[in-house]
Amino acid sequence: MPATRSAKEVTDSLNVIFFTPTNMMTGAGVENVFAEYILNKPDWVRVKVIQGDFLPGERMDRVIMERLNGLADFETWHIPIEKFVTFSSHFGILRNFVFTTLLKLVWAPRHREEILNAVKGYDCIYLGGNSWSSIFPKGIVTIGTQHTDFGYTKGSFISSLKVFLIRTNLLYRNVSGFHLFPQNAELMHLLKHGNNFLLPPRGIDFDSFHIGTRTGKAKFLYVSRLEECKGILFILSLWKELNPDAELYVIGTGKLDEQVREEAKGISGIKFIGRASRTELVEMYSKCDVFLAPTKCDTFSIVVGEALASGMYVIVSDKLRGTFDPFSHEGYLSYLPINKELWKTEILNRIENISEVRKISSGIREFARGRFDSSEVSKEFFYQVAKLVERAKKGQISDGKDQS
Repeated sequence: MPATRSAKEVTDSLNVIFFTPTNMMTGAGVENVFAEYILNKPDWVRVKVIQGDFLPGERMDRVIMERLNGLADFETWHIPIEKFVTFSSHFGILRNFVFTTLLKLVWAPRHREEILNAVKGYDCIYLGGNSWSSIFPKGIVTIGTQHTDFGYTKGSFISSLKVFLIRTNLLYRNVSGFHLFPQNAELMHLLKHGNNFLLPPRGIDFDSFHIGTRTGKAKFLYVSRLEECKGILFILSLWKELNPDAELYVIGTGKLDEQVREEAKGISGIKFIGRASRTELVEMYSKCDVFLAPTKCDTFSIVVGEALASGMYVIVSDKLRGTFDPFSHEGYLSYLPINKELWKTEILNRIENISEVRKISSGIREFARGRFDSSEVSKEFFYQVAKLVERAKKGQISDGKDQS
């Protein structure tokens, strides 16, 4: 990452709202991203978190939550997310459009005064889901992201359609600009906002991770939601066929929880952990050698970053190619298509050379520090946000379109 800049270079005051439809105590991807930014924010930046009351699981560390309460104001809204999501899911590729329509025409009008009061005095809103842009007034800078519902795959019809709808202001129409992830640099000009910025979705708090004692059999780790697109069934199937002289730890919960739990019982070497506290997760990162991430649906994998911060070698789906390329070039990470034979070969190679994998763990961690240190990523984040706000004040951003 290039040298970071301070938001003070742009403005003397910045008031930011972080919006997530889920409760921050959920402690999943978006909630942890928000936490990192807030924990590393400059003292003079004022922050409010608007959160929903939907709590699908409680993973946020309570000590961290206490720190967040001291750094930001919190406001909780009641939003019937499950009902809206369930109804919208029946509409296939139109589900985002239907979901946005429900928010704008059904929920937002009933809460208009609450919404207006919540954003009063703030410069911008950073979204934990782009569909929610429709509920906020047009007079405030609204920053969309790739954290949740805007993945991009080059050559994909669905991705190309989404880009077209965004570019023509038919989808996410109130979004002023996007926080795009490094592997999607081409979207900087495809979206034609002129207000986008390119930055990893979050940094890593390196003080929270360490390299533990790694001895004995090679130890592999999978950490993600237990859903098909995250590759858990692929991993179970290839591990069963491979039957390696190694251990595989599975951490996560999700729709396939019961299926994964049952299948894991009959596969040698797999230890199913399920839900893990933050402390338990950090400990597993520290003791394992190789991280497996056969995802088909991530735009950036936070857990891959955490694994690298723990000095783990990573085998990851080429869906994330472009995100971790420097690690691949250094021999710290392997990109692979979702192909069983290729993954089997790579896993066996790491098992046979486990002593070499362990030797490079410190190098992996230090290399990661130079690219994902949370304080530096957060500093650059607030600088980019401040730039967008100043452009809006000069009349160069209006209704999500570049006016310069």
